[in-house]
Amino acid sequence: MEHVIALQNVTKKFGTFTAVDDMQLLVNRAEVFGFLGPNGAGKSTTLRMMLSLIQPSSGHIELFGKDLRQHRSDILRRIGCIIEKPDFYRYLSGLDNLRIFGALSQTRDLRQRIDYVLELTGLKGREKDKVAAYSHGMKQRLGLAQALLHDPELVILDEPTTGLDPQGIIELRQLILQLRQEGKTVLLSSHILSEIELIADSMAIIYKGKAVVQGKVSELLSAQENLNVRVEVADAEHAAAVVRSTRLAEILRGTAPGVLDFHCRREDIPELLAALCGHGLPVYGVRATRGLEDYFLRITEQSQ
Repeated sequence: MEHVIALQNVTKKFGTFTAVDDMQLLVNRAEVFGFLGPNGAGKSTTLRMMLSLIQPSSGHIELFGKDLRQHRSDILRRIGCIIEKPDFYRYLSGLDNLRIFGALSQTRDLRQRIDYVLELTGLKGREKDKVAAYSHGMKQRLGLAQALLHDPELVILDEPTTGLDPQGIIELRQLILQLRQEGKTVLLSSHILSEIELIADSMAIIYKGKAVVQGKVSELLSAQENLNVRVEVADAEHAAAVVRSTRLAEILRGTAPGVLDFHCRREDIPELLAALCGHGLPVYGVRATRGLEDYFLRITEQSQ
């Protein structure tokens, strides 16, 4: 499988501080890749090195199979990105900002590409408004439009959901999946683990500058021993009291109207259901999942 991104033994030091430590990273073509880690783990520093905004202290970076130092201009033409907060000419319209960027990047069929990205990002009808009048979420959308304007093969998004409302997050998710369908590779750095779980094919967790785990999301999560189990019941209060009278009390994580939440082994589920049904409590549904949040916390705790 072709690697769009390949980092080998990449290290970045700022004085005596090591921000990225011997990083190994492989991202395949036409996949959504989740890049996860707590604040200060080295995610943004790694992305900046990929974009040649800063130079690594040591190591090797290849994009599209080419050495970044030797083929910088060619490589960057094939990348679209948002790193932290996108910036624009505030007293020009969104449309004028896109025209300027399109001219600088020598985008072909600029008028058609502008129409396409405005429609794609939900800014159609607001493109003639000045950016100064845009909300934070609209500026994020304009940043996405700018990143996609020159039809890049690789799209790098650093916390792209910042400032988006729930509907905007859903629309961004659909947009990312559409980009993958079009054969583009998307590297998504985000702290919203539920979003990564929904859309990422592969992921890496970075902690203290190191990639501590990397692989297919489905395979990594299926390797977890414990499950998040949600049980739908008629009377959650009564059901919780029954559970607390048994050895299963330690796996109960919380209650809400009509549901009990557990964190347990697969083998515990039959015993749990037998305890509830044995007390005449009807069970209306059971849903067991392996959550990325639990996996992320376990991996980072093990790496301390």
